[in-house]
Amino acid sequence: MTEELYMKRCLELAALGAGAAAPNPMVGCVIVHDGRIIGEGWHRRCGEAHAEVNAVAIGCRRARCTSRWSLAVTGAGRRRAPN
Repeated sequence: MTEELYMKRCLELAALGAGAAAPNPMVGCVIVHDGRIIGEGWHRRCGEAHAEVNAVAIGCRRARCTSRWSLAVTGAGRRRAPN
């Protein structure tokens, strides 16, 4: 997959929170490792876990994590829209 397809998937996931995440923004998240999505999530409802937390939880279940680990979220590769 390409970065564009990962972003498209994030937008698809974000749309699942339409009407429920407000006043928070709709957010989708994918976690990619070795070119494969290993976790994904979205902000399901205001007051509940955010997209990133849900993606980590799903990724951890899929990987059968048995220990605590940390995650650094970056904006690497994020492009600004032209003016």
